[in-house]
Amino acid sequence: MWKRLENMVRIKICGITNEKDALSIAKLGVDALGFVITEGKFPNKISVEDAKKIVAKLPPFVSSVIGSDLNSDNVVEICKTIRPDAVEIHSEMCTKDLKLIRKRLEGVKLIRTVFVKDESAIKVAKSINDYVDAIILDNPQGISGVLDWDICSELVKQCSKPVILAGGLNPNNVREAILKVKPYAVDVISGVEKKPGRMDLGKVERFVRIAKSVNLPRV
Repeated sequence: MWKRLENMVRIKICGITNEKDALSIAKLGVDALGFVITEGKFPNKISVEDAKKIVAKLPPFVSSVIGSDLNSDNVVEICKTIRPDAVEIHSEMCTKDLKLIRKRLEGVKLIRTVFVKDESAIKVAKSINDYVDAIILDNPQGISGVLDWDICSELVKQCSKPVILAGGLNPNNVREAILKVKPYAVDVISGVEKKPGRMDLGKVERFVRIAKSVNLPRV
């Protein structure tokens, strides 16, 4: 599932907050758009109602991903309302709850975040490998900057599920990150913004162009 059939990585632009950004970015060759649903303070969060309206207007070949740090019941309720292609769990949710979400959300792919603080991230990723459709690597809350790409690269090698690389990516470093880590996909928010909550289409276009110019072996 979700094997890379081409030589290019997939690209997800996350933190979409408005319809104008969403529909403009959808024309730039991205593979997925992400919408963050949270009760916490986050400049890129969006309401369930607004996300539902935008997702319904996306082109058929641009996937929608809901990202949330809420509990399993709330995640299920949100996804049944919005009907995204995938849901991304932004927490250290246990395998019991992951199984519950998978059972209750048939047809919605399940992604869970692994926070890369040190090499223990590899063990965490392997422990959830059988319960998710993909894994996304990111910084713990409150920490910014790029991840340790050596650790991320080893994690990709040891996990059978697709791995999405996030954490401090931007047009200037995405090529190096892809070549080093060889992820299934890359994910970006702040690296393509003009201000919190608003995307810079020029940066998005450059990010997409550079990321898609990198050829990786088929897997």
